[in-house]
Amino acid sequence: YGLVPRSSPRQADFILTAGTVTMKMAPSLVRLYEQMPEPKYVIAMGACTITGGMFSTDFYSTVRGVDKLIGLST
Repeated sequence: YGLVPRSSPRQADFILTAGTVTMKMAPSLVRLYEQMPEPKYVIAMGACTITGGMFSTDFYSTVRGVDKLIGLST
């Protein structure tokens, strides 16, 4: 049990996202998610990751929720 960091997404069970996701970072996040084996989980931590937070209305480069890019685990 516990957490063991992995250097390859092919060995990972889940992605933990924290902070603002930008449009420039979005393709890399999607690629990481697609490289993970099934079953795969996504944990979004914080308002900036889930809804874009305080950056969602004034900044064009902010993704307004990581769920727009990849599936979140419920």
